Amino acid sequence: MSPSIVENDSDVLDLVQMDSYGVVGKQQAELWAKELYPPSVASIESLNKVSVMDMILNSRNPGSYVLVRLTPTKTLPLGLGVGADETGNMVGIQILPQDGQQVYNEYLGGAEFLIIKEPLYIAYPKSSAGYVSVYHISDVVALLPGDPRIPQGWKSKVQISMKEWRLAGNQAVREKNFYDAITCYNEALFQARSQDDRQTLILNRCHARISIQCFDTALEDANAVLKHSANNEKALFRKAEALYHLRQFKDAQKTLDHLTTVFPDNKMAHQRSERVRDRLQEEAGNYDFPAMLEGTSQPTRVDRASFIGCVEVRPCKVTSRGRGLFLTKPVKLGELLLCEKAFAVSLMSIHENIERGLPGHGLDTARDDMYKDCVFQLHRNPSRALSFSELHSGGSKAKETIVDGQRIIDGFMIDSIVALNCYKFPQSRDYHNKFLHADPDLEDYPRSAGVWVLASYINHSCLPNVERAFIGDMIVIRAAQNLAAGSELTLSYISILGGIEERQNSLKVYGFQCDCRRCQIDMDTPPACHLKRDRILNDLEVENSTLAMVDSKVAFKNIESLLDEFDATFNLPPPKIPRTEVYMELYITILNLHRWDRLADVVTTVHRLLKFSGYHVRVSKTKFRIAYWGSVNDFTVMGLAYLWKAYGTVNPLLCDDVEEALKMAYEVEVGERTSFEGVYGDFRPTGKADSAGTPPKAITIMDYASRGTK
Repeated sequence: MSPSIVENDSDVLDLVQMDSYGVVGKQQAELWAKELYPPSVASIESLNKVSVMDMILNSRNPGSYVLVRLTPTKTLPLGLGVGADETGNMVGIQILPQDGQQVYNEYLGGAEFLIIKEPLYIAYPKSSAGYVSVYHISDVVALLPGDPRIPQGWKSKVQISMKEWRLAGNQAVREKNFYDAITCYNEALFQARSQDDRQTLILNRCHARISIQCFDTALEDANAVLKHSANNEKALFRKAEALYHLRQFKDAQKTLDHLTTVFPDNKMAHQRSERVRDRLQEEAGNYDFPAMLEGTSQPTRVDRASFIGCVEVRPCKVTSRGRGLFLTKPVKLGELLLCEKAFAVSLMSIHENIERGLPGHGLDTARDDMYKDCVFQLHRNPSRALSFSELHSGGSKAKETIVDGQRIIDGFMIDSIVALNCYKFPQSRDYHNKFLHADPDLEDYPRSAGVWVLASYINHSCLPNVERAFIGDMIVIRAAQNLAAGSELTLSYISILGGIEERQNSLKVYGFQCDCRRCQIDMDTPPACHLKRDRILNDLEVENSTLAMVDSKVAFKNIESLLDEFDATFNLPPPKIPRTEVYMELYITILNLHRWDRLADVVTTVHRLLKFSGYHVRVSKTKFRIAYWGSVNDFTVMGLAYLWKAYGTVNPLLCDDVEEALKMAYEVEVGERTSFEGVYGDFRPTGKADSAGTPPKAITIMDYASRGTK
C-alpha cells in the first residue's frame, strides 16, 4: 500500500529547513526555475540515471534522472517530502507552487517510487546539501506496481494477495479514500490473471477515478471492459458518466440509449438520459434561465452545457492583436452569442474575501487557486489540454505534448495563461441589484475569477460591442448592438469610465496599448482639452453635492450648463465617441432629481444620458423608440428604469415602450431577463404622482470600477 506519512519531520530538519514561506530558498528556487527550468520533454529512456550524490548543485542536471523512494510529510506546505535513492542518500523534494499533499494524492496517486527527470537541484543556504525543486509537475513520474525500474531491494517482502488488495480498495472506496482505492486496485491488477477478475478490478477503479474527476482514464477503464463485454451494465453506465463530465453529451446520449435498450429497468440510466437531453438543448442555445439562476446568489458551479453561437476564432487583421472571436453571420442587439462554462474557476464568498485579507477582492489568491486547478485538470483529463494550451501565454509553448504516455505540463505557461486570460467577476444579477440600491456591502461583494477558453479570444476595446454577464461559473456573451457578419467581438477588460491615461495604465498588465477609436481620438486631443474635462467633472461633483442636500434649481441649471460645456469639448457626436467619463455624474444627477420628485427633469436628464451614451431616441406623445442603440452598461440600464418610473407620471402612454427597452438593456447587461421583475419590480409605474421615496446614496467610481474585469 502507499507509504506512511511522516507526522513529525524533526528527523529531516537537517535536510529541509523551514521559514515563514515553507522551505528556505523558495524565492531562490523560483529565480533558478525562471532562468533554467523549462519542462523536460525528454523520454526517460533517453536520460541517464544518477544518484543524489551525482547531481550538480544549482543546476538543471540535463540529460539525467534520479530515482527515489518517497517519504511524504504533512508539515511542509510546499514540500512533497523526502526521497532516498538506492544508496540511501536523502534529498528534500519541493513542489512549486502546489500543495504537497494534493500532489502526492492526486497527481502521484500515493505512489512510493518516483522518477524526477532533469532535476533542478538547489543548494540550501550556506550548505553543500540541496533539495530538488519541481515547478513542472510532469517532470515527476510515478512508478506503478510491477514496474521493472523499481529496484528489487525496494519491493515489499510481505506478500499480499490480489483478493486482499481488492478488499482493501473496496474499503477505501467506502471510506471515500479514492486515491488509496486506486493504488490498491492497481496492485491487485498486477496480480490478476483471469479476465473476470481484471474486469471487476477495472470497473472498481473506473468508479474511483470518476469520483476524483479523472474522467479520461475512467473512460479508458470503461472501454477496456466493454471491449470484452459489450453489454456490461456497469461499464456502460460509467462510460456515460465519464463522457458526460467530459462534456461529450452526444456520445453520452448514445451510450445511455444503448444501456436503456439492453437494460430497460435501469431507472438511474433513464434519469441520466433526461439530464443529458437538457444539456443537448443548452448546446443549441435553449437555456432554462429560471432554473439556472437558482442558488447563484453566492458564487457556485452550475451543471450546464456551453452554447457556441455564430462565432469563430480567426487571426485579426492587425497582427499585434493575435487572434480574435468573429461573427459568421449578422446578429441583432441582445442575441446570445456564447454561453460558456468555465475551464477553471476560483469561487469566493464575502467571508472568504474578508477572512483571507485579499487585496483586489482576492484576485491574486484566486489566480493561484486557478493555477492549481488548471494543473490538476490538465493532469486528470489531458483531452481538454489542447483548447487551454492554445490560449495566449505571452511566450513559447512546450514543443512536445506527450512523452512516455504522459502529457507535458508547463507550469510557467499555465501561470501565464491564467494571468492573461482570467476574468474577475461577480454574479451579475445580484451585483447589478446591489449597485442599483447602493448596498453598503457592495465593496465587499465577492469577486471570483475564472478562465473561459472561447471567451478569452475576445479582444479588448474601450468601445465594446458585446457585453458579458456571469451566472454561477457560466459566462454569457450578448450582442450590445446590431452587428454585421465578419465583425470582431470586443469587450472592455477595464472600467470604461476613466480617461485615456487611466485606461492605458490599467491595460499595461496585459502587455498592450489600446488603439481603439476612442483611444486614438483621446490621444489626438490636446492636453488642455483633457484638463478642461477634468475641471468640468470636478465642478459637476460639487454641484451634485449641493443638489443632493437641497432642491436647488440653480444647481441643476449649473449642471446642465456644465454638461453642455463638456459635450462641446468633443469634435465628434456621441455615437462616434460616447461621453463615457460623465456617466457617473449624470446618473447621480438623476438620483438627486428623483429625490426631489422633479420627474420632468429626470426625463430630460435620462435622455441626455442616453444621448451621451450614443443612443438615438425618437419620442412622440404616444411612442418611445430607440432608433439606434449606444453603449449598454449599468448606468444606461438604471437610467432607463428611472425614465420608466418617471413616465408613469409624466406620460404613462410611453411606459410600455420604455419597459421593453429597459428589459432588452437589462438582458444584455445581466445575461437574462428572467430576474427582471425581482430587480426592477419596485420601479413599475403606478400612475400616481408620488415618488419611490429616497433614492439610494450615490455610487462611487471605485464601486463601479471593481465590476467584472479581465
